[in-house]
Amino acid sequence: MSASDYDDILNRARKEIPEPVDVPTGTWKLQAISGKWEDGDEEYIATGMFVFKLIEPQDDVDEELFNEFAADSMESARIFDRFWLKDVRDVNTLNKKLSMMDVDDELNIKEAVKSVKGHEVMAMIIRKADKDDPNVFYTNAKSFAPVED
Repeated sequence: MSASDYDDILNRARKEIPEPVDVPTGTWKLQAISGKWEDGDEEYIATGMFVFKLIEPQDDVDEELFNEFAADSMESARIFDRFWLKDVRDVNTLNKKLSMMDVDDELNIKEAVKSVKGHEVMAMIIRKADKDDPNVFYTNAKSFAPVED
């Protein structure tokens, strides 16, 4: 969407604002836009988040849903992948994800998270109901894998 499209939406009556089209579930190639790191507190060693843009759907993404989605939302859609590091298992899981993104393994974990921009990875996009409100759904990424050339 262009800036003028957003201006148009912002100037509409609220009841006229269109519902966004959801990202179709299935396997996608993603590209990291950023990696955020926050030092922890007494509960967590650290927390953070990866932000991805969608690059390419794979064969298991419904073509009809993709076409409906792509016309409206492909460029602006973002996938957010949060992490919470509580123990060495969590750090190991994060390290494996960074390896799948082919991030330099000479960097420490904190530096690696911050350096993911431009790195690609495959992931399964799922829709998950909120645990407190089953009428609210979130789009999540799971089952990460390296991009095969």
